[in-house]
Amino acid sequence: MKDIAKVSLGSSFYDLYSDLDGKPAAAIVLKQTPSSNATEVIKKVKEKLDEIKESFPPGTDYEISYDVSSFLDASVEKVLHTLLEAFVLVSLVVFLFLGDFRSTLIPVLAVPVSLIGALFFMLLFGLSINLIALFALVLAIGVLVEDAIVVVEAVHEKMHTKHIGPYQATQEVMHEISGAIVTITMTMTAVFVPVTFMTGPVGVFYRQFGLTVAMAIVLSGVVALTLTPVLCAMILKPHTMNKPSIVVGSTWEQGFARFGQFYKFYLQTAPEFRRLPDDLENMFVRNDKGDMVPYSAFLKIKKKQGLNEISRYNLYTTAAFQGAPAAGFSTGQAIEAIQQVAAETLPRDFDIDWQTLKLLRPCTTS
Repeated sequence: MKDIAKVSLGSSFYDLYSDLDGKPAAAIVLKQTPSSNATEVIKKVKEKLDEIKESFPPGTDYEISYDVSSFLDASVEKVLHTLLEAFVLVSLVVFLFLGDFRSTLIPVLAVPVSLIGALFFMLLFGLSINLIALFALVLAIGVLVEDAIVVVEAVHEKMHTKHIGPYQATQEVMHEISGAIVTITMTMTAVFVPVTFMTGPVGVFYRQFGLTVAMAIVLSGVVALTLTPVLCAMILKPHTMNKPSIVVGSTWEQGFARFGQFYKFYLQTAPEFRRLPDDLENMFVRNDKGDMVPYSAFLKIKKKQGLNEISRYNLYTTAAFQGAPAAGFSTGQAIEAIQQVAAETLPRDFDIDWQTLKLLRPCTTS
């Protein structure tokens, strides 16, 4: 090209003039290079301007007319507020969902660990904290809390159904759901990892966004398999609401299979320990403060009379009884005798009917 033309770098326009506060000025526009940190670039530019200011001609000074760092600082501050608000909102939703302060405390402690871990790996991968990264962390908060909730709910369900302590319940739960947590983590990570392979200037932003969310999700899975079970065993308390029905009465529990059949497990306290009303003074349950409280503090016994069960036939209240022919009489003769006695003795609006002829179970209705 040099044989037929002159090639050189130059300005797009040569007819532009600049002034500042009515005084002539020389405007310089600085743009950051890709993958650089805008805040760090602006800071170093200001330091360099202060350094070379000493060599300016007399009466010459510099002034920054447009500083993008002010916008960045304000934006980062707003995103940090949003991050805090999202964390508080998620904590409130978890509390309303789980209905227990101790249960809520576990996800609240687990989420910051995942976020701090994500920041550490961002530093390890050479990623800077910018609006994209902070936005990714805001989005990740709602995802991070899910793994912790899964573990907490499973431990609660195990304590409720098997009436065991949090430590034993946590051990059983982790043997059952560890594979599910790993699967969930891999599935969620697979959503964001492909984004990191985008190229070009836009790909830089997508790459940082995808890596930040993916790292936070992976750490959330690790925390759910390590820290969350420990917190469940330490913080959660065993259920005590089902114990009165077991100690005072009885209850069906999960059964077992044997000889090719399923057998139910019936749990109850020995009769000699729940024979008299005064026995309630010798039955205790531990409250949320660790103190032993007698059942008489929250249970009262009143003596009342009533039917063990009420029978109905075609929506009518009935009195069911069974009968069989006496020796030397047939079934037909027995039925006739019952019908004759019923016609002579039953009050008005009462009648008799047969539920099954094989058992001869007539039912009186009113």
